[in-house]
Amino acid sequence: MASFMREEAQQLSSCIRSKMRLVLPHMKHTPVFSHRTAIEYWGSRAPDSSMKPLTLHVSVSQRDERPHTQGVSAHLWRGPLLTHMDDGFEVVRPEVCWAQMAQHCPPTTLIIIAANFTCRDRVRRVTTLDEIIGYATSLKGFHGKRKCMEVIPFLIENTDSPREAMLAEFLIRHGFGRPVANFRVQLEGRVCYLDVSYPDLKIAFEYQGSYHADVEQMRRDMAKHNDLLKRGWQIIYVTLEDFRNPAQFLDIIQVTVEQQHHLMGLKKVVR
Repeated sequence: MASFMREEAQQLSSCIRSKMRLVLPHMKHTPVFSHRTAIEYWGSRAPDSSMKPLTLHVSVSQRDERPHTQGVSAHLWRGPLLTHMDDGFEVVRPEVCWAQMAQHCPPTTLIIIAANFTCRDRVRRVTTLDEIIGYATSLKGFHGKRKCMEVIPFLIENTDSPREAMLAEFLIRHGFGRPVANFRVQLEGRVCYLDVSYPDLKIAFEYQGSYHADVEQMRRDMAKHNDLLKRGWQIIYVTLEDFRNPAQFLDIIQVTVEQQHHLMGLKKVVR
């Protein structure tokens, strides 16, 4: 899974870099690529964005600085344009384009972009939640600030995939508190990482995508499952269908939480 996500991010970044270089000869000044273009440069997609995917986006601090280049859309940005210098152009840093995208995409997309930028993979990880939150909260009066402030409580770092970020958002919105992504558990002779979990309650959520349909992967998953059970963990397996039928999914979570609270309480009494 990690290698697949890394390859996809690298391909996305390489593709947008090629498009950037194509327009450079037609621009009078060194452009500062931003918004959706910068999101893709940093290896993330922007699903459900209202911005046209075939257009390159740049930011300027003054209206008269707007370029008139075909295929390039300019945006006035009054906040600090923290940038990264590449070969002949600049691109805004991840925390900047995250704030810029707030007015152009729904809350869940903002959460996914932040998770991609702060994922567990050190190659794909390009910033931290502290930097994302710090930049957005320090700016005054930009379009989308309210949405940024609304989604900050749902942001989670150290994920491996967008589905984990969506699951964490779902759990927080339904009152179960902030979970931990990829919590490390020591097993017999090896370690494992739990997609999303509440370590204090020993409740883990494992997202079951097509990746887990491979026979060898299924064997590894079952061995991991059995080892975790021996250590008192309860595993809840999650698929897309669970989000389509949230009432049943929420019942399962609630029952599991109550059982683990009871068991943990008994253990404390016995000790």
